[in-house]
Amino acid sequence: MIKLAFVGDRYKEAVGANEGALSGVSVEAYASSIGQLNGHDVQVVVCDLRDLGRSPSNALRALLERPGLELAVVTFSFAPRQTLESLRIDPRVRVVQGPISLANLRAQMVHLIVRDILDEDGRASTPPHPSKCPQCGASLSV
Repeated sequence: MIKLAFVGDRYKEAVGANEGALSGVSVEAYASSIGQLNGHDVQVVVCDLRDLGRSPSNALRALLERPGLELAVVTFSFAPRQTLESLRIDPRVRVVQGPISLANLRAQMVHLIVRDILDEDGRASTPPHPSKCPQCGASLSV
């Protein structure tokens, strides 16, 4: 299961109104600032550009240093192109014009969700084959 944290209050209501939209994702925290994420082991952080402070690229670099963080989704409503380009410092960063819908958020995380569904060998996880037929009890040799 993908562990996610939201920074900012704008997301809590949307998630609460449509919990099924994030199936396969566990919301671990709703923080009012990035500093409040300490102690939360998350793979994905969703925040708004305003939550990154006066130096957003430096705040984002610090965020990406967190162990286990695989994706940072940064939303914005209006920002100069130069500011947005400065945020694309790492392939783990997605800059998305907000407000972001839960469906769009899920689309941003699809590579993590698929990887989570697949096992370590890259093959779909399947239950082990039964040794006997569940209907007749005959031995099934593989």
